[in-house]
Amino acid sequence: MMALSALLARYTLPGQAGAVYGVDNSIAAGSRAAAPLLGAAIAVFFGLRGIFAITGVVLLLAALLTFWRLPRADPVPDPRVAE
Repeated sequence: MMALSALLARYTLPGQAGAVYGVDNSIAAGSRAAAPLLGAAIAVFFGLRGIFAITGVVLLLAALLTFWRLPRADPVPDPRVAE
């Protein structure tokens, strides 16, 4: 979670940090509510070992999506850093 917040801070335009962090917290709250339900459903259909396998696949897909969609250009420059 902290790594995502650091990336959000790095790629957010000045003045938009509050809105971006608000959306981030809303998504995090929704995922904290849905994760136990999804985990229980996976355990019912695939067993307890299936939870670990599917979690690994989801994390691998998230890493691939990050490398594919994260901008290659330099992020928004930090105004606090002197050039």
